[in-house]
Amino acid sequence: MSSVEDKDLGWSAIEKQLIVLASSEIVTGIQASEDDELLRYATINEFGSDEWIISSKQAFYMAKVLMGIDPETEKARFWGTFRALRGKKMRIPERSYLRASFDANQDLYREGLERLFDGVVAGMDAKNLMDQLGATAEGIAKNWIDALQDPPNAGLTVARKGANNPLVGNGRMKNAVRSIVRNRSKG
Repeated sequence: MSSVEDKDLGWSAIEKQLIVLASSEIVTGIQASEDDELLRYATINEFGSDEWIISSKQAFYMAKVLMGIDPETEKARFWGTFRALRGKKMRIPERSYLRASFDANQDLYREGLERLFDGVVAGMDAKNLMDQLGATAEGIAKNWIDALQDPPNAGLTVARKGANNPLVGNGRMKNAVRSIVRNRSKG
């Protein structure tokens, strides 16, 4: 009588990694765990806004620092400017750093996904491969932030910053860009 011997030549390990791959996603950007102020700033830069309302703090800063009005020596002019700015709607142009960097690098991401899948089939760890692809996406988005020049900053902003890179200031937004691998959202 003949018998059949079933040998697992690594398929079960590959299958487990394919399940990890299928149930996970890479999320690149400013993560929800960041504070609301940074999330708002990042969102407004990504999509633009016609509804930015200048707060009292921002009006004070704009009058004093950007316009150079000394509140001690030019009280009437300073407070008049402050009142004129506070509550005013301002247009912030779209300065996409996530969508634009992704769209411009679709071929690179496609190749990365192919390498990821090939690596999993070759027996490599899916999570580690996804972390590597996420690090690439994070680096691309951060480089895009550094390189963005258009639309340019307003003249007052250029004068304050000393440069015309619209998304580079204190580095807080750029440094908050992260890629994480998480369980795929059901939706």
